[in-house]
Amino acid sequence: MRKLSILIVIVVIAIIGFIFGCSEVGPQEGGVRTNMLGFGQGFGKSGWFKQGIVPVPLEPGLYINIPHLTIVDIYPVQEMHYDMFQDQDGGRDDVSFKTKDGQKAWIDVTVRYRLDFEKLPELHRRYGKTFITNIVRPTVRSLINNKLGEYSAEEIYDGRTRQKVAKEIRELVNSGTETQTGTTEFGLIITEILFRRFEFTEEYQAAIEMKRIAVEQRLAAEELAKKTEAEAEGERLAMVKKAQGEAKKIELSADANLYAKQREALGIEEVGLAQAKAQKALVEALSGNGAEQLVRMEFAKHLGESFQVWGIPTGDTSTSVMDLSGVLGSMFPKSKPSASQ
Repeated sequence: MRKLSILIVIVVIAIIGFIFGCSEVGPQEGGVRTNMLGFGQGFGKSGWFKQGIVPVPLEPGLYINIPHLTIVDIYPVQEMHYDMFQDQDGGRDDVSFKTKDGQKAWIDVTVRYRLDFEKLPELHRRYGKTFITNIVRPTVRSLINNKLGEYSAEEIYDGRTRQKVAKEIRELVNSGTETQTGTTEFGLIITEILFRRFEFTEEYQAAIEMKRIAVEQRLAAEELAKKTEAEAEGERLAMVKKAQGEAKKIELSADANLYAKQREALGIEEVGLAQAKAQKALVEALSGNGAEQLVRMEFAKHLGESFQVWGIPTGDTSTSVMDLSGVLGSMFPKSKPSASQ
């Protein structure tokens, strides 16, 4: 019996859905329900049974619609983009503007945006699905004319200027201006504005290009001059370093020679001192009792290796040494005979 009741409920819901219709809110989407009829203040804070737009957005799911009584509008909530390009299917749609110095120019623009899920009912109440054509497009184009018009053509030629202006425009669209409400107030968030291709008139484009080439050539010449100067400075420093090395080498050599000379002088001084000491010792020796012995030693020293002793044969088997005492005097006195003789 219970299974039958459940089956009946399912069939009834299917019939109602077939008769009244359903709306499906898919992933990365949000829905807004509008009640064409209502009951006073509605039911609860959500206002589900109040006439008009229900302030609570619909999450992904399946919702029953009663024809002519309830309407569900679906909005994507993932990041999207809107392009204003020169080459569009519907014709040229890039943004034209005039620079501060009166040059006419065109620029391709991409606007990236997303919708705040919680504020979808407010966005739907204000603009519905026309928020691109009613807010994004006219606001962005107007701000591009105003902001880029503050710069000269040469300044806009610099990509950094365009990036700066794109960031300023994004902030102004989100936060609002003195005459325009910021889009974040009703759930439209501009995440990025990109300036793509841009161009001036052909004549001015050629003049700008020639000037840019001239500037690049000047910068290249300056870089070459700096490089040449740096190389010359490097060579000069290398020569200075080499000269310093040679000077140090000469200084070390001079120090070595000086040291050798000092050592040589010290040696001569020491030799002189030794000779002086020897002379002093000699004088002392001559003045004492050892004078006779000293004379003998000096005489023997001068005889050297050339001194020879000759023997004179005196018999068949013996040789007698010549008595030199008479020749040499008292330097070599005769030896006294031993007791055995």
